[in-house]
Amino acid sequence: MNTAVPVETNPASALAVPKAKQPSAKKRPARKQLPKKQPNTKQVSKAVKPKLLRKVSQVTAAKPAKQKLVRDSFTIPEAEYQILVNTKKLLTKSGVEVKKTELLRVGLLLIGKTSLTVLKRHLGGLEKLKSGRPGKSK
Repeated sequence: MNTAVPVETNPASALAVPKAKQPSAKKRPARKQLPKKQPNTKQVSKAVKPKLLRKVSQVTAAKPAKQKLVRDSFTIPEAEYQILVNTKKLLTKSGVEVKKTELLRVGLLLIGKTSLTVLKRHLGGLEKLKSGRPGKSK
């Protein structure tokens, strides 16, 4: 009888150490989608509301909507900018705190009230500016 032990032909497999089980990455359970909190929709009769609360709600309801602001940039000649700065200084000395943007807005209101012929005359006296940013000074 032949009691020979079978020999493996691949020597690398004979030296191979069985791999240890690596912990499997546990999947987190999916987060439950909680319903969004709804505002209290229970209606309270007007008779139950105190008068003061009614007055407060009327004041907040009458608040005007916020104006949308627009940010823009522009180029202005130095002489005209100096007029803006000097006017601001003059108003500050007289006790009126003002910002340059407020002065520009006042100018726009005045333009809106000016007749077309006067506006055309003033526009004709302005020098044309090259559009875009001014070049860097050295």
